Amino acid sequence: MKQTVIVQITESFLKVALVRGNGAFLDASACVAEPIRGLSDALITEKLGRALKDLKVRQPMAVVSLSRNMLTVRNLHLPSQQESEIRQMVDLKLARIVPYKKEDIVFHSGMVGADDSGYTRVLLSVVKTDVVRRYAAIVEHAGCVVERVVLSSYGVWQKLKGTAAPQDPADIFLALDIDADFTDFIIFSSSALLFTRSINIGAQALIENKDGVLPKFMAEVKQSLMMFYNEEMNRKPARVLMSGARVGEALARRIAADLAVDVAWVQGDLPGVPEEASDTGIARISAREDQEADFVLTEIQERKNLSRTVRELVLLGGLCVYLLTIGYGFYWGRVYYQQNYLTKVREKHAEVTRTLGDLPQKL
Repeated sequence: MKQTVIVQITESFLKVALVRGNGAFLDASACVAEPIRGLSDALITEKLGRALKDLKVRQPMAVVSLSRNMLTVRNLHLPSQQESEIRQMVDLKLARIVPYKKEDIVFHSGMVGADDSGYTRVLLSVVKTDVVRRYAAIVEHAGCVVERVVLSSYGVWQKLKGTAAPQDPADIFLALDIDADFTDFIIFSSSALLFTRSINIGAQALIENKDGVLPKFMAEVKQSLMMFYNEEMNRKPARVLMSGARVGEALARRIAADLAVDVAWVQGDLPGVPEEASDTGIARISAREDQEADFVLTEIQERKNLSRTVRELVLLGGLCVYLLTIGYGFYWGRVYYQQNYLTKVREKHAEVTRTLGDLPQKL
């Protein structure tokens, strides 16, 4: 049975979750998290190998979850409904969004419906190829085959949308997933991830609460909300869902008061994750690849296909050896049976000959 793990590597922690499920989602059933701040990639690979041993998995398929602060995400409104035209428009806008050559980036554009003007709303996610190569190399050197490379914001959305409980189908929700080094600000509905922005204030800074970090955090939340209002829709979220690190009830009360909206904590349920880290982005993923942004490079895909081909050849070779063994066993068994039968016939003939003696001469 194929085993799948989700691997997330942030500045402070390596998180590895073993996921199971045969339906629309794969849910984490066990998790290992290790501190990695300041460690080299080789040491991170060693920690990942030990984590896989702790989870009792060998050569699993790996989904690499890129933390939100590693990507550039933009909301686009494009005057077309044709997918081919939208792809061309996205290609033209890429040069304005990121200052990199197209061959130095990998991107995903997901359509999330139409706006009031009939334009197609597109969520464009961009990451440098060097980032994908680095994390893929760490995971592959630990003995995994990279199946997908996804944006962690989609994992947060998949986990939280089940707890959103919209009273109106048009309701939207604000999620604040607080990790050790950053906070993922997400606006979503029950059917789509609408907006995401990384706030460079995480649990460690909020817990220490030095230099007035709480007012700065609230200013970033309000600024992110205003950006959503200006770029997408001027519609107030029905509820704020907070997840990840437990940074105290004071923050939840401050958000509820400043935004005048209900706030609910969504407690993580994966053991082994430190209190200052979030497990939301690795707790659940969609079993369907088209439900999440995928950033697998062609070279990674080729290595995955090669690994799959090698496994299939090994299985086929084992089956051939088994069939040949059965065939040879049957053949030599039949030869042995015939040889044994001939030996018995000869012994019987000799016995009959001794019994009859020289009877023909006497007759």
